Amino acid sequence: MIRMSSADIGKRYQQEMKITNESILNLEVKERMESACKEFMQFAKQVIPVLKGMQKTIAGYMNNRSLAVAQYRGFLGILNKYENLNLNQYTQADVSKVVFGDLAANAETVKANIDKFNGGIKNPYFNLFHWVRGEIFDIEAVVEAMKHREAQQSNIIKNEKKKVNTQQNLDNVVAGRKSVKTLFKNQNDAGTMATKVEITEREIEALNVLVDLMTQYLGGQVVPAFKAKKNAIYSKII
Repeated sequence: MIRMSSADIGKRYQQEMKITNESILNLEVKERMESACKEFMQFAKQVIPVLKGMQKTIAGYMNNRSLAVAQYRGFLGILNKYENLNLNQYTQADVSKVVFGDLAANAETVKANIDKFNGGIKNPYFNLFHWVRGEIFDIEAVVEAMKHREAQQSNIIKNEKKKVNTQQNLDNVVAGRKSVKTLFKNQNDAGTMATKVEITEREIEALNVLVDLMTQYLGGQVVPAFKAKKNAIYSKII
């Protein structure tokens, strides 16, 4: 499979993200979106440890609550077994005299009431635990997208250094100066080196467009929508 060039990826991104050329070239918009991306990364850096701490704490509460519910239900079973075993001794098999399992016709027994109550017991920490877990996953997903953007920014810096080094070597070869990198090069290599400089310049230009697209998409579309959605969910959960 042929790897897409940075320029082709940028065109695909622009088409899918529906970002105009005017927006890409607007310096004010670029700065605002860049600021939104940086603010989100700073927020994520602070909130993820807090959420993971909450998750650990809530997990303990959730497990304790689940254990308490299970123990309560087990206790009801013990009481029921106790009455069944002692029915003949204490009531001479008269079921109307038992307390926990009164089976008199149409009587809403203590056991039935407790069973009804028991069935309605829920673990309130279950939803909180999975809400926090989902928050962590969602924030980390946006962070991964932001890191991909930062990786492209790093690629720009690497290519700029590559261009400078290649240009310096080209200048040395043209001027007839020898260096460690140009020791085995001559005037015949100048054309190849000039081509490398040109290719690197085009790559830097394409990467800059790619970063601008990602910045505007993440800062202008993803982050605002993410905030609105999370605020609505939080209002329902708490």
